[in-house]
Amino acid sequence: MRGAAALVVCWSMALIGCAQLPRAYTPSESNSIYFLYQGRIRIYYKEAGQGEPLILLHGFGETHATWEKLMPGLARHHRVISVDLKGAGYSDKPDDGRYRVADQAAIVEALADELHLQGVTLVGHSLGGGVALMTALQWRSSGDHRLQRLILIDSAGMSDKPPRVIAELRWPVFGPLMLYLANPTILVRQILSGNYDDPSLVEPRLVEAYARSMQSPGGRMALIMTARQVIPDQFPELIARYRTLDVPSLIIWCREDRILPFSDAEMFRKTLPRAMVRPLDHCGHSPQEERPEETLLAIDSFLSTGPGSA
Repeated sequence: MRGAAALVVCWSMALIGCAQLPRAYTPSESNSIYFLYQGRIRIYYKEAGQGEPLILLHGFGETHATWEKLMPGLARHHRVISVDLKGAGYSDKPDDGRYRVADQAAIVEALADELHLQGVTLVGHSLGGGVALMTALQWRSSGDHRLQRLILIDSAGMSDKPPRVIAELRWPVFGPLMLYLANPTILVRQILSGNYDDPSLVEPRLVEAYARSMQSPGGRMALIMTARQVIPDQFPELIARYRTLDVPSLIIWCREDRILPFSDAEMFRKTLPRAMVRPLDHCGHSPQEERPEETLLAIDSFLSTGPGSA
C-alpha cells in the first residue's frame, strides 16, 4: 500500500483535470500522406528524399515528430518514410483491441507493399525497435527478402519486463485513471524529463506533439491497449529467432539510458548475427532527440558501408 500511495502522490502532480478532446486532428506538415490499412484504418506518414528506402518507427507515446531532426540529413541520400504507428500521432486509433507488436508489424509490411519498397532499412526506437524486429522476422518467415539493414536505437525486444511507465499503465484501475485524469502536457513533460540525461533539452515542440496525440480521440485508449499488449507471445522463442536475421544491424544505445539498460545493447550484439554496437555518451533513452547530430553521424556511417558489411 505504501508503494501504491507513493505512486499516486507522484502522479497527482500531473492531475489537473481532463483536457477537452479536439474535434479535428489533421496534420499541417508538408509531404504528409495517409495509407489506408485493410481499407479502413488511416496510417499517417511523412516522406522525403530519394534512393534506398528507410522506414522510421517511433517508440511508445511518441509520434513521427521524434525523427524531425534526423529527417533532413537522412533524406540527402535516401527515401525516408517516417510513420505514425496505429494509435499514435495522426494515425487512426480504433477501439479494436489490436495493438500488439505483431499488429503494428503487419501494418509496416502492408505499407512497404503499398509503396513497392525493396532493399529496405528498418529504423526503430524503443517500442519501434520491437516493431522493426517483428517486421523483419515476419518477412523472414514468409520468404520475403526485402530487408537490407536493421537499425535499433535504445530498442525494446530483449526483455519481457516493461519499463515503469508502461507497467503502471497496465494496472487494471490505476493505469487508466492516471492517464484519463492527467493533464497531457504536464505528464508528457515529466516522462520526457525522466527519459533524458539532460532534462533541459526537452523541447516544447515534442511535448506538444506527444500531448496532442494523447488527448486526440482514442489516444488514451490506444496507449493503454498498447501497454497491455506490449510483450509479444512466446517471448523466449521470439528472441531465439533473432539469430535468423542475418542482415547488417546497427545498435545505437545511450550509456545513460534509465529506461532500457545498456546491457540490452550487448545482448542484441550477441544475438543478431551481423550486429555492431555504437554507444553514445551524455544521453538518456532518446538519442535521436537528445543527441541528434551524433545519432545521424552513426547512422550515416553505417549506411555508407554498403549492404554487405556488418
